[in-house]
Amino acid sequence: MPFNTFNSVAKLSKKRGGGPPSITFSNPSLVTTTTHWVTDASYRVFSITGTNSPDTQYWPSTTPPITCSIYCESTITIYYLLVGSGGAGGFYEGTTRGGGGGGGGGFLEGSFNLNGSTVTKNIGIGIAYQNTRTEGNNGGDGNASRIAVTSQSINISAGGGGGGGADGNGRSAQTGTTSSGGGGGGAATSNNGYSGGGPVGKSGGGTAPGTQGGGGGGGPGGNGNSGNSNGGGTGATAVSVGVNTRGIYQKFLGTTFCGGGNGGTRAFGPMGNQGGGAYGSGGGGAYNNTTSSPGKGGIVAIAISVNDIPPL
Repeated sequence: MPFNTFNSVAKLSKKRGGGPPSITFSNPSLVTTTTHWVTDASYRVFSITGTNSPDTQYWPSTTPPITCSIYCESTITIYYLLVGSGGAGGFYEGTTRGGGGGGGGGFLEGSFNLNGSTVTKNIGIGIAYQNTRTEGNNGGDGNASRIAVTSQSINISAGGGGGGGADGNGRSAQTGTTSSGGGGGGAATSNNGYSGGGPVGKSGGGTAPGTQGGGGGGGPGGNGNSGNSNGGGTGATAVSVGVNTRGIYQKFLGTTFCGGGNGGTRAFGPMGNQGGGAYGSGGGGAYNNTTSSPGKGGIVAIAISVNDIPPL
């Protein structure tokens, strides 16, 4: 039976050992599979998005909620994308100032080699879920996305963005093992937006005391900007997948990730916009008990050449 290569759900038979290469997922209904031509071969991309529930979270739990099992007797290269979830925006409990924007989630792309052998190799996967806290003082922090191959001591994670400040500094980004998201923006009574804690963690925008706009959230694309008396600061620019991440670049061409949320402005002005990007963006700040926006959930994607693991 031919394999449907576009927007299909991964439902692949489980490998019992021996025979041709194969791949299967413990939760196939969560996995979307697409196929993309890259120069000299087709690559299948398996992607899983975060939900509003922690059911798919793998941080810091030692038991992965999703397992990808691969049988291959020769070493293969796996390309990956990891996006943590963004922090929620904060809000100021009053009418004169705005809360800070949430930081964008961590963003990681790259590749690793999965060793060949005559046993099935398991990849543990967890996806950062959307932070549903949409109001109340400091915005809630984002969460990490993670992949791990314990048999090869591979452990990669992209941290979550920090929550926006309500009446003070933004929150620090949540650290992953490999990178962190951006820090949340400071509220209008603070000079400081917290910095992210990893190589792609950037600072949220601070604001001078007494001004009326909250700072924008940081993110992998840069630092957030300070607010002022005219409005909230803009968050960090969203980022895109690089061309060398084979298969994943082709799938997400034109898609951006992990923008920092904008800071809120004073009473009766607009709430700060959610950060740019389809996944991992920070929430916008708000004011006076209005509902600030949540950060967006993350995503995990892996890509494998059909020359290494052909479709069934």
